Amino acid sequence: MAHFPVPFRPAHLRHRALVASALLALTAGSVATGLPSGTPAARADDLKDKHGKVRSQIKAAESDLEDTSAASVRAHRALSAAQAKLDAAQGALATSRAKLAEAQQLDAALQTQLTQAEAAVTKAKAELARQKEVVEEQRRDIGRQAAANLHQTSPQLVGLSTMLRSQDPATLPTGMQAVDNMMTEQNTLLDKMKALQSQLDRKKDALTKAQEQVRAKREAAAANLTEMARLEGQARTAEASVAALVGQRTTAQQAADKAKASDQAQLSSLNAEDARISAQLKKRAAAAKAAAARASTSGQGGGSSSSNGSGPLLRPVSGYVTSPFGYRVHPIYGYYSLHNGTDFHAPCGTPMKAVGNGKVIEKYYQSAWGNRLLIDLGQVRGHNVVVIYNHAPGYRVGVGDRVSRGEIVGYSGTTGWSTGCHLHFTVMVDGVPKNPLDWM
Repeated sequence: MAHFPVPFRPAHLRHRALVASALLALTAGSVATGLPSGTPAARADDLKDKHGKVRSQIKAAESDLEDTSAASVRAHRALSAAQAKLDAAQGALATSRAKLAEAQQLDAALQTQLTQAEAAVTKAKAELARQKEVVEEQRRDIGRQAAANLHQTSPQLVGLSTMLRSQDPATLPTGMQAVDNMMTEQNTLLDKMKALQSQLDRKKDALTKAQEQVRAKREAAAANLTEMARLEGQARTAEASVAALVGQRTTAQQAADKAKASDQAQLSSLNAEDARISAQLKKRAAAAKAAAARASTSGQGGGSSSSNGSGPLLRPVSGYVTSPFGYRVHPIYGYYSLHNGTDFHAPCGTPMKAVGNGKVIEKYYQSAWGNRLLIDLGQVRGHNVVVIYNHAPGYRVGVGDRVSRGEIVGYSGTTGWSTGCHLHFTVMVDGVPKNPLDWM
């Protein structure tokens, strides 16, 4: 558990980042081992090692939250969840608004295109009408010419008839030329009629295409209007969701602030408790040294000899370290503080052993530490050493009891501020917390 907070610049929340990084590392490791070199057994061992490291990282991230009450952790997670939902809702709202703006721009463009297409239809109809009139006029000219030929009222035909009735051969070429001229004129009229008819057909095709474009533009505009209505509804729903989530986030923030204030009050009490214990143990250490000095002066010697000799302490449990001793930044509140012990992996009910011969000097419950047990080991390596067990559901020994090295003193648990069953183990040397691993 982290203690003795000192001023430090605010830090970003690390818990989610650490866990996410660990999970990402696990995923990356799994993917990376898809086509690795080496034997299948080697690949399996490598994956197992990576998986174990990731699990340790996740446990370490959870241990960082040990200096936080369960209520505060819940409030912080609720706040983070509310913020994530709010961010997602705001993103959805921005997307809906952007799509709506695009639909509105498209609507304006379609309306312009529709107006242009309708104007093209009007123009095509007018040109078609004019072309029809030209064609009809040409047909009337041909009809009049045909009627004149039929009734032989044409001067050319009258002259031709006279020449053909003449017995003079010299007039025949002139008559044939007149016939050629008449046929040429007739063919010219027919060719002109065909050209005019082709123009008329093209005008009809242009009108049909223009009408099809108008129809397509109208359908596109209608579909876009339907989409605009849908997007407007979507945007209104997103706005309502954002408004509701803003309220939820405000509520979550208030709960987190309240939990933080409560935690800080309890941390102040906890620090006072730590200071009390430290002062008490320093007095015990000073008294022990004074007694040892008196004994040495009187020649008695050994009155304060180490209960364990100079050998290392036993490990209290066999589990691996999940959170080491040392200073760190609190993952929620951002202050810099000392994690005054070592957290060991210890599933619920794991036996906890006495690390040396000693005497139980305190056993009590504290809101953050849970159930605590303090054992005075006497002189170890020339220093007074007291060890502290935390978070257990209870202990098998009581104040005044003497314990032997390796004796089971209790079982691991998760009382107090704890994210799961484990052992937070502290070594106090002359009243000052030291790294437990240096004494094992």
